[in-house]
Amino acid sequence: MSADGRTLTLRLFGGPCDMTWGGFETEADGAVVIGGWEIDPTPDTPCAAMLINFTTTVRLPAPVGDRVIINASTGQPVPPSPAFPVPSPG
Repeated sequence: MSADGRTLTLRLFGGPCDMTWGGFETEADGAVVIGGWEIDPTPDTPCAAMLINFTTTVRLPAPVGDRVIINASTGQPVPPSPAFPVPSPG
């Protein structure tokens, strides 16, 4: 999470054929729901079976503050900082 509480870095897991990916967020009832998506432009073409880590960010209209962050995939609360921090460039 950024210092101002408005930008969240998401970690997504996909495959080597996922050429486009991103994050989404929605806010309701004191919660921020976050998730990600990937697109394989050739889903009928064979692709190596390996897991790749992608990162993306989402920008919230207002800081997270005291709101709970919910993983859209699991429906479970997640901490505001990743369990496995994303390395900074450089």
